[in-house]
Amino acid sequence: MSASYPTSKKTFTQIVDGVTYMEAVNINVAYDEIEAIETFLGSLGRSQSYSASLKNLLINYRHKVGVEYKAAGEIYVKAGEVAIKDSSDNVAFRRNTSDLTLDWNDLDTGSEANDTQYYVYAVADATGTGFLAVISANATQPSGYTYYRKIGEFYNDGDGDIVKDSVNAVGIITLYLGDWEEKDPDTIYLANTNGFVCAEYTAGSSNGNVIGYTDDSTPPTTERNTGSHSSETTAFRRSGMCMPVKKGDYWKVTDTNVTYKVYWIPLIRGEV
Repeated sequence: MSASYPTSKKTFTQIVDGVTYMEAVNINVAYDEIEAIETFLGSLGRSQSYSASLKNLLINYRHKVGVEYKAAGEIYVKAGEVAIKDSSDNVAFRRNTSDLTLDWNDLDTGSEANDTQYYVYAVADATGTGFLAVISANATQPSGYTYYRKIGEFYNDGDGDIVKDSVNAVGIITLYLGDWEEKDPDTIYLANTNGFVCAEYTAGSSNGNVIGYTDDSTPPTTERNTGSHSSETTAFRRSGMCMPVKKGDYWKVTDTNVTYKVYWIPLIRGEV
C-alpha cells in the first residue's frame, strides 16, 4: 500500500478501545507513512543526538521579508517567509504571498510622533499561516505581542513624514561601504575585502597623470584607470580616478608630475 505523505497529509483513523479491530492493514499504513517521512528527510548517517531539530535549525529563517518606502505615511512589508519566535524560542513559521502596507493605524500603541525613530515587527500571535506586521517606537519589543521579529526601521521627521533614505530592512545581510582610509602613493597594498581605490590630484603646467593598477600579482601591472592632464589645457588640472578592487588582489597608484592623495574604501558584508 502506498503512503500518502509527503504528497499529501495522512489522516489516521482513531483507535477506539473495545471497538476497533486491528488488522495487518492498519499496521502497514502507519509503517508506510513513517517510512515515507524517513525517505523524505533522508538519513543523516548519525543518531539524532548529533543534530539539532529542524525547528531549531530554521528558527532564524527569513526569506525576502523586509521593508520598503511607499509614501510619506506608509511602509511596504515585503512578501516572503519568516520564522517568528517568542522569548522561550517557541516558533511560528509564517508565509505571506503578497506585500502588506502599514500606516499609522498599525501602531502597536499610542499615536504618531514626529522626530521619532520607529521599528517594524512581523508578528504571529493569531492563528494562521501568514504573518501580520506592526509599527512600534520600542526598539526591542512591540507592545501587546508575544511572537514578534524585528524586520525594519525608519525615521519620522519633524513634519510627520517618513524619511525615505531612513527605511532599512533590519536583520538582513547586506553590503555597505566602510570608512575612508588614506593610503600612501606608489605603495603596493593587498585588498583584504572588496572595495574601491580613489585618487585626487592637482597637476602643474606639465603633462601629468595618476594611474591605478590592480590584479593578483605583486606588484600589480594591469592598468585599470587613469586620470590625466595635458599641459596645453588648464581646465582639468584638478581631477582624479577611481577603480574597483577584488578581495585578495593587489593594488597601487602611481603618478607623473602631479600632487595627489590616495584613498581606500572597503565594501563590507554585514547585518543591517
